[in-house]
Amino acid sequence: MVTFVVVTNLLIALLNFYLAWRILKLRSAIAIIRNNLQILEQKATLIFAIAPKAITIKQLRISILRNLYRDLTRQILQIQKILVLINLLVKLRPLIITSKIKPVQL
Repeated sequence: MVTFVVVTNLLIALLNFYLAWRILKLRSAIAIIRNNLQILEQKATLIFAIAPKAITIKQLRISILRNLYRDLTRQILQIQKILVLINLLVKLRPLIITSKIKPVQL
């Protein structure tokens, strides 16, 4: 009977030592996660502090690019109109030459 009690106590003690070892291992893993989360929080705070200014700058740059794009689109339309006129003049040139109508000089 004493042997049974001693063996049972040894098994319980071994189980407790195993559980204590696993708990220590889990505590160290939790400590590492906590440290990583603190570092992440510090970086996030820095990013959130800088973000509004960066967003404002990017919005300004986008506005400038939109204006530039609008101006370039207008210039493209003007060039297209000029090319249409030149094309028309090139097509009408033989008619002007053969009809002997003198073009108006500016």
